[in-house]
Amino acid sequence: EDREALRESLSVFCMAIICHEFGGRRYSSPLLSFCAMHSVRPFTKTWKEAGNYNSFLSGLIWVVQLIIFHASVSLEKAGHGDTLDLIKGY
Repeated sequence: EDREALRESLSVFCMAIICHEFGGRRYSSPLLSFCAMHSVRPFTKTWKEAGNYNSFLSGLIWVVQLIIFHASVSLEKAGHGDTLDLIKGY
């Protein structure tokens, strides 16, 4: 029971991070800020080359898609709509 409540809370938290926007600017989100900071080499304070950053972005996009799918399926199971319609809403 506690584990299920924790799982639900983490799902809500992840979706909040994915969908959150700062100050009404469309692409200003905590997740986007994290990606931008991840693109800088900490020791040299220079940008990473695009080829060295693509696998990180691909992995992040894949995980975000899984989180959105999981949240949508959970909402459908709870009777809050159809999975595909919910996914389109994100």
